[in-house]
Amino acid sequence: MLLASLFSVLLVSPSIALADDDFERWKQAQQTAFNEFQTREDRAFIAFLETEWQSFERFKGVSRDQNPKPAVPPRIRNSSAIVNSRASTGTATQDSAAEFADTFFAHEVQSLALPDIQWPDLTNADGDTLAAVWSALSASDHRAALQALQTQADDLALGDWGTLQLCQHLLRKSDDNRRNAHCWFLLNRLGYDLRVGYDGDSIFLLLPASIPVYGKSFVRLGNKQFYIVADSGRGDQSNRQIRAYERSSNQDLRDFDLSLQTIMKASGNTRSLVVTGAAENGQSEIALAFDVGRSALLATHPQIDLKWYFTAPPGAPTAESLSAALAPGLARLSEREAINHLLHFVQNSFAYQTDQEQFGEERYLLAEESLNYGVNDCEDRSILLAWLLHDLLALDVLVLDYPGHVALAVRTPVLKDDSFVVQDGKKYVVLDPTYIGADAGMVMPAVAAISPDLFPAKYAYHRN
Repeated sequence: MLLASLFSVLLVSPSIALADDDFERWKQAQQTAFNEFQTREDRAFIAFLETEWQSFERFKGVSRDQNPKPAVPPRIRNSSAIVNSRASTGTATQDSAAEFADTFFAHEVQSLALPDIQWPDLTNADGDTLAAVWSALSASDHRAALQALQTQADDLALGDWGTLQLCQHLLRKSDDNRRNAHCWFLLNRLGYDLRVGYDGDSIFLLLPASIPVYGKSFVRLGNKQFYIVADSGRGDQSNRQIRAYERSSNQDLRDFDLSLQTIMKASGNTRSLVVTGAAENGQSEIALAFDVGRSALLATHPQIDLKWYFTAPPGAPTAESLSAALAPGLARLSEREAINHLLHFVQNSFAYQTDQEQFGEERYLLAEESLNYGVNDCEDRSILLAWLLHDLLALDVLVLDYPGHVALAVRTPVLKDDSFVVQDGKKYVVLDPTYIGADAGMVMPAVAAISPDLFPAKYAYHRN
């Protein structure tokens, strides 16, 4: 064991001039420290790590929907022109996290008070090295660091993904291997079943998620998939094996909840997308705010099933600016007129671009991300419109998931010639925010003969 080896080195080293009694007292003090901070589970886990590493196949990340999307959105003949949109102060970009290198997604955070650790050499990590890492970390007093990490995660209203990002940010001055190894230990101590694997000179974090994740490479450990953090899932790396272990450090550890129910509180750093459209007296401009920090964090979030994006409200700056801009104009309209007003607003407020064109991979955007980029496609428009119908009109909404396309249907009286779907005996009128100029009840011709998968937009609360 590591401790026994340390004692042996100290006994034979000529540079140590301790008397026998002094050495015994020192040894006893070290053992007391081990007993105080290192649990029985730690010692069993260290013994496990010294012997139980195995090679696991790395599987390429799964794609959600490989059906092609429309290259250009169809348009109703004689429809009004698309309005223009522009960023009022410059839009954040996909790589905007770099803008906040000295903050945590535009939030000021406090560094962790970490104990002094004698780190083993992690240049060429193996199982024995990682066992030694756990031994050294678990024998050290991390109570202040763990409390600070948890307190800041709570204060920022972070979800599980944000908590992992916070740990990595606070250890950003360490090299990749040391940072990953330290976050492995800290998040285990906070109750997460985060694991590590190694491949040559790299240590990877392996994340178990409570829901499926797309586009990230993974390994199967026992009966669960563990996703490789910061791995895109593309390229020949996905064919190389990873050495990992199958047993948790503690039987009470939990998977990561990536369902977007909790993201992060607003940072206060806001920008706006200015949308210019036709009005009775010429043109009108509305400024729609988004929180730059939240948008940058969402850009790092793993991609998950479509249904979860229809449960996540936008952050307060976006929800409030949308309401302030749109609600007054709805008050004098009938329900059908208000539905069409919101539908046309979403159809005409953004340039259309597929995810492959914009990001090089499939990626769904929450409402504030659509404002951030000013460009989106069918599922992003549907996510925004579903929120508006819920928040401003309090209407029930179904999501229509076609191969290569997403639209909506809303619970409202069906009029003559309306296209509609039926769910649980109730009729819902089709809305397509990508069919430019279409009113409620009009279905895009390319999907008119296809029966979509249906699921409801479910918002447990209005705003976070």
